[in-house]
Amino acid sequence: MMDTVYEWDYIGDKVSENNDVIIVHREGLGNSELINESVSTKNSAEDIKVLLDELKVEENIILVGHSYGGLIIQHFLKLFGSEFKIKGCVLVDPASINRCRFDEINIPTFNERSGDNEFKRTWERYCGLSAEELELEVNYKHEKWAFNCTEKEKREIIKFYSKPDFYRVLLSEINHWDKIFFEIEDMKNQFDIPVKIFIRDKKDCINKHIKSGIPQEEAEVFENLWEELVTEISEISTESEIIIAQKCGHMINLDNPEIIIKGIKEISDNL
Repeated sequence: MMDTVYEWDYIGDKVSENNDVIIVHREGLGNSELINESVSTKNSAEDIKVLLDELKVEENIILVGHSYGGLIIQHFLKLFGSEFKIKGCVLVDPASINRCRFDEINIPTFNERSGDNEFKRTWERYCGLSAEELELEVNYKHEKWAFNCTEKEKREIIKFYSKPDFYRVLLSEINHWDKIFFEIEDMKNQFDIPVKIFIRDKKDCINKHIKSGIPQEEAEVFENLWEELVTEISEISTESEIIIAQKCGHMINLDNPEIIIKGIKEISDNL
């Protein structure tokens, strides 16, 4: 939801050795123009359709989405899954339409540090800043994965996080999160295509939460529910497969990109 296409450069390069690869920023992110006053998974799903139509891509499609991107793919399948010849999906620690269930569990430390209200307060403030002010405020420091980026790409990443529209989009998306998902319910066994769902290592994540100061009980409750919600997503297809990414956190694409590349290629090789 808050990351750039550059984090997928390595995976894109490897997969593109035998496939055409399209990696996109959502509306309002990066150089993608912000057109709608409100943005949701539905807008993003519609944008994917427009893009595929424009490029005349109709068959042998493999959809890959991480976290919120996995949610967009679920919405795309619901709206347009029958209009394209989709050969499979790779969902990387995908978000669930039942995210509201996190409100039903007792995780006060999590909510204080990274709850919706905290995000909203920050993003609302960022919306009122200029690009120059945001660059100073956010003060983005390149992570290890970005060390291999070109200087131009590094400047683009800083620009990405210094754009007020970015935070307007995030606010709109999080405000629509629970309102839009009734449209993509009831997808059990709706498809019979390979769907590989990579899920983070629960035990490893619990240990990392504890080291960061999260009480053990909260860490276990949170990760147990995350695992349960991601597992439920597998019901969208009769050919779903759950794969635990050992020693990986939420950013599996950075922690172990090879496992995702392998999953994509396994579907691609059967085209």
